[in-house]
Amino acid sequence: MTILIFPDIFGHTPALDRLVTRMKQAAEEKTGQTPAVEILDPYEGTILFRREDKAYRYFTRHMDIPGYSRLALDRLAAMDGPVFILGFSVGAAALWHLSGQAGLPPVAGAMGFYGSRIRDHADIRPQFDIHLVFPETEPHFDVDLLMSELKKTPKVSCEKAPGGHGFMNAYSNGYSPDLYHRFTAVDIPKRYTRSRAE
Repeated sequence: MTILIFPDIFGHTPALDRLVTRMKQAAEEKTGQTPAVEILDPYEGTILFRREDKAYRYFTRHMDIPGYSRLALDRLAAMDGPVFILGFSVGAAALWHLSGQAGLPPVAGAMGFYGSRIRDHADIRPQFDIHLVFPETEPHFDVDLLMSELKKTPKVSCEKAPGGHGFMNAYSNGYSPDLYHRFTAVDIPKRYTRSRAE
């Protein structure tokens, strides 16, 4: 199985490479195997951000969620074998947008972190299992209300982490070392599959 990552507005960064390294180490410790991991960079390697405000401005001017979702669909169509998708922020929203489309290539499951724009399309019905991790609060909507709505949707599970938006990204204002270590210290696809089966 390949893990495919949909990054947040920062795109493919050295911080994301470090996250991938930690995920591979955790998976190897748990299973003895190192998973294949690919990163879908919405900017295709053309730009690197280290400041959140600049990344946000660039993304809103040059990309949108449906466009990101189309890019993701193209990448999925070119992949062989089952894929587990991880999405962060706008990447999680693109994952959510993609999940409702019919005729997708095989997706074994997915996990989205703090995809706040999911609220714009809460009526989507995913075609594969997806676990959503939200922050404690969001400034523009009620996290608990959205989670209670999404939990009624088939193939969707949710949890809330005790941190802010961006807690998995070292470049984000909401970065939380504790939550970062908590989520990268496990084999995410295996943990996710186990939690769904219980």
